[in-house]
Amino acid sequence: MPTAPFIGRAAQLAEIAEVWAARRPGIILITGEAGSGKSRLVAEALDRLDRAAATVLRGAARSLGAAPHDWLASVLSGHPAVGLPVEESLLNRLAQRTADGTPAAAAGPRLAPATTLRAAVDVVRALLRAAPAPTAGTVATATPGGGPGDEATESGSHPVRLFTRSRAAEPDGGADPARGGADPARDAPGIIVVEDLHDLDPASLALVAELAAVAETLPALLLVTSRPPQEAVFAPAAARTLRRLGGGPSVLRLHVAPFTARETAELIEAVYGSAPAPEAVRGALRRTGGNPFWLTELLAAYDTAEDLSAAPLPAHVVGLLVEPLADEPALVGRVARAAALLGDPVEHDVLFHVCGGDVEPALRRLLDLGMLLIAPDLAPAGSLRFRHPLLREALAAGAVPRERTRVHTLARGLAVELGDDAALARHAAALGRTAEARAAAARGAAASLAGGLPEAALDLVALGLSLQPRPAPAPEDVPGQRRALAAVGAAAGFVGGRFGLAAEHAADWLNEAQRRDDADETADAHRQLAAVRWCLGDQDGHRRSLDRAAAVGGSAASLARQRTAEAESALRLEDAATALPLAEAALAAAQRAGAGIGSASVTLGTALALTGAFERGVAMLRAARQLAVREQDPVTIGRAVHNLVAISLPRLGEVTGWRLFDEAMATIARYGLEFCAGRTTSLGVAHAVRAGDLARAEALVWSRLPIEGDPVELVRFTARAGLLALERGDDPLAVRMLARADAEDRDSGLVRVLRVAVAARGVHPVDPAEALRDCVGRCSPALLAEAARWALHGGVPVAVVEEHVAEPPPRLLLLLAVAAGRDPEAVALLPAALGLGTIDAAPGVAASRHGGTAQGFGGTADRPAGRRGGSRAARRRAGYEDGARAGTGPAGGDSGGRAEEAAVHTAVAHALSRLGRAGEARRHAERAVALLAHWPGWRHAEAETLLHSLRAGGDLTARELEVLGCLAAGMTNQQVASSLGISIRTVTVHVSNLLRKTGAASRTEAALWAVRHRLAPGR
Repeated sequence: MPTAPFIGRAAQLAEIAEVWAARRPGIILITGEAGSGKSRLVAEALDRLDRAAATVLRGAARSLGAAPHDWLASVLSGHPAVGLPVEESLLNRLAQRTADGTPAAAAGPRLAPATTLRAAVDVVRALLRAAPAPTAGTVATATPGGGPGDEATESGSHPVRLFTRSRAAEPDGGADPARGGADPARDAPGIIVVEDLHDLDPASLALVAELAAVAETLPALLLVTSRPPQEAVFAPAAARTLRRLGGGPSVLRLHVAPFTARETAELIEAVYGSAPAPEAVRGALRRTGGNPFWLTELLAAYDTAEDLSAAPLPAHVVGLLVEPLADEPALVGRVARAAALLGDPVEHDVLFHVCGGDVEPALRRLLDLGMLLIAPDLAPAGSLRFRHPLLREALAAGAVPRERTRVHTLARGLAVELGDDAALARHAAALGRTAEARAAAARGAAASLAGGLPEAALDLVALGLSLQPRPAPAPEDVPGQRRALAAVGAAAGFVGGRFGLAAEHAADWLNEAQRRDDADETADAHRQLAAVRWCLGDQDGHRRSLDRAAAVGGSAASLARQRTAEAESALRLEDAATALPLAEAALAAAQRAGAGIGSASVTLGTALALTGAFERGVAMLRAARQLAVREQDPVTIGRAVHNLVAISLPRLGEVTGWRLFDEAMATIARYGLEFCAGRTTSLGVAHAVRAGDLARAEALVWSRLPIEGDPVELVRFTARAGLLALERGDDPLAVRMLARADAEDRDSGLVRVLRVAVAARGVHPVDPAEALRDCVGRCSPALLAEAARWALHGGVPVAVVEEHVAEPPPRLLLLLAVAAGRDPEAVALLPAALGLGTIDAAPGVAASRHGGTAQGFGGTADRPAGRRGGSRAARRRAGYEDGARAGTGPAGGDSGGRAEEAAVHTAVAHALSRLGRAGEARRHAERAVALLAHWPGWRHAEAETLLHSLRAGGDLTARELEVLGCLAAGMTNQQVASSLGISIRTVTVHVSNLLRKTGAASRTEAALWAVRHRLAPGR
């Protein structure tokens, strides 16, 4: 595999570059877990920084065992000891050399530590101020006992790169500061790089701490990388040094976190050449924890992205993972393997029971090594978990058969005693007790799902289904267990957002229920299939499954569940007014049956909130959520949380809205509710757009796009990513997102808007007018208006846009008027255009914006009618509803977004400027710039350019603006005079004034200035 691309550290690189550009001494402390890419970040930073006239001293610890002064010895290795302000014997000690130049771990006389420390600081200072022979930017690679460029290295040696600035070799070669001459090279700070501080010896740690204290006077930028101090070779000394570094007055702390979903997907795509499937990204993240090193190792070993989540570990990866245990006592390795066999997470008590004796020291050592972590969120007592699942796999693979049998036997006995079905299933399966494991897997899977662990439930379902029964079970036992496993698998797959797997389990469940002629279970299986098919975008299949469930009938409880499902479907497919009576009937039936009350309450509460009874609806949703938590019903919890956000978020201010959204996402993460995570994130994206926060909107989109399991939401996130990229000015990314969305082959109004937008930016071969025409009849009015705004941005004639948009909203009317030069009409439309509300709109405004539709509730708003090629009516209905949920504005955000409000102010400023009302135009331009403070991109650039031009040419009179418009149209002075009814002499005076006020050197430059600043109407 070629060298892995540098991904995901742009923000850290920018901060390092900013500190270096200031040319001020300081400290940059980079921390992160092993394999997070700290050294790669330093290498990239040094490669990209402008290091002219700067010395870079770069050193690290020995690869095998620490020795005194390792860091300075690595810097001095191969460096001539000429002109350094210490005695040769002491220098040899610091360089770990003997008098004849051969390596030595402890050379030279023994001196007081303080004396040695002062000498080491003097050596560093001298190296920074008196660069040796190599020229600026060159690399000298050396070993402790060899010179620059030595090919061979001994065991324990360490390569060093010494970058130096070009200076005159003799003192006369530069200005003498004592004589008042300037020496820029001496004034420029150097760069001191300390890599892997956690591996350094105490003497080197003391030197680094001292360099941090005197960095201002060296002068130098101190760049340090380290793991957490508890993982250091000399932990107390490393902790003290890190405190000194972190407490400095001019320290920049950078933490290199594991890869996000976006960064993981980008790396996989860079290696395999195509965008990975969401399931592959999720599997890679689960297995590696996003650690760049381990992810890169797996990418180098596997041929396809699908192997990343489950393929056996390569032998070399296993060796790397368990290598930290090589020099540890046998007890530490035994405890580590036992913990791996017990599964992840591991309870203290179980591990103590299995290992016997005092294992506390071994656990502490594993914690210090960073192999185990304490996860207090998993259990009140604080469960243990492995840093990466890869590590657990490697350790479990290293257990010998006898050790495996002993651990699983003891763990099984304890699981039986404690009633832990999940653990019992795993350990019984490992011991070959198939029937016991299969039964325990069914019970454990149900308990895991109720406990908010759908992935664990799916693992147990897979385990149970994989076990083949012994030859003579009771005939009815195995089918009953299979039915129970399939039912839990269908529910867990749905909750976990793995809809394809959920559909398989639901079909299996349906077959088993029909074989037993169980009406209630058959109807429940049909309803589960209906829910799954809805999420897969199959509206027809959804409706068929519901009809089949209704035909089966069943008990009163089953009929109540059917009524709730019908009401929920009406809320999705039609509107709240239609769903309201159905939801009321569903709740009444649920109350009579004494089951399904929470689910029915969610549907009724949502319908009430959308039909005007907002407070009552919200109260019912909150009560339904509490009931679902008590009943451990994850689907109802997810629906209640999502619908609360959907109906409340548009009514809330920015801060309060984010608080609600963050609480909802925390609940979703707590219970593993992936089935609604994407849709809830979409609501957060719309809120970010309303707030005018482009960075947060993009972050939310990319938090879901690489891992979204809902195929419909996946397409929508892809289109949003493209639209937001266009807003920021990243046209190539937008083109890639359009190609990816088209490859999904799903009909979506947002994708059509993206196609218009990309064409409008001139980076797609499709004509924007043709792309806009393709939206007619296939997009909602809101999305059609958004596409029209992009078409105007791309230069589509006003007449063409007006032809395709039958009833343009006020904002689009205003933009059309400005583009057509109908400036008085545009100014008159301003109140209506700004009356749509902003992020701080009153509740009544937000409520009217919803219009009583099922916006955001998993309705057809976000459920296109499957693949392209469905009925024309279905595709049209899907497009309309797609827009109902998307809203309008940038990236399908709400029409009240600050970016759209800014567009109105910018357009009106152009109109007012052409009308000669420069003061009013300036105020609108200033308002547009303020609204776009957190929305960088072409909109902000356009508003700022307009504001600059208004400030520069704001004293143009109305007549001068008319003359300027004529010049922009290419008229001669005679033609201008005839057009405006003034004399040629007057025209000449106006042209002269225009040249002076605009700073133009000619009529042509003045005309170009007018066009560039849009101070002339389109002609």
